[in-house]
Amino acid sequence: MHTAMWMSYDLGVKGDYEGLYAWLDDHDAKECGNSVAFLRYEYSADFETIASIPGLGMAPVGHLSYSAGPNM
Repeated sequence: MHTAMWMSYDLGVKGDYEGLYAWLDDHDAKECGNSVAFLRYEYSADFETIASIPGLGMAPVGHLSYSAGPNM
């Protein structure tokens, strides 16, 4: 399945920006200003959790649901 998503991030001073930017590059994300990216994302029933994205490991582990619509 595919989805498009906007992602905003603020990892603070000690964040893993290098790892996050590598992940964003791997997913062909487009930079959309300071700390905002847009990407088309392919996933299966076994999709990634937000905690598995580099730099965001402090988030709780669990499935992340994505929303898309004209009001986003």
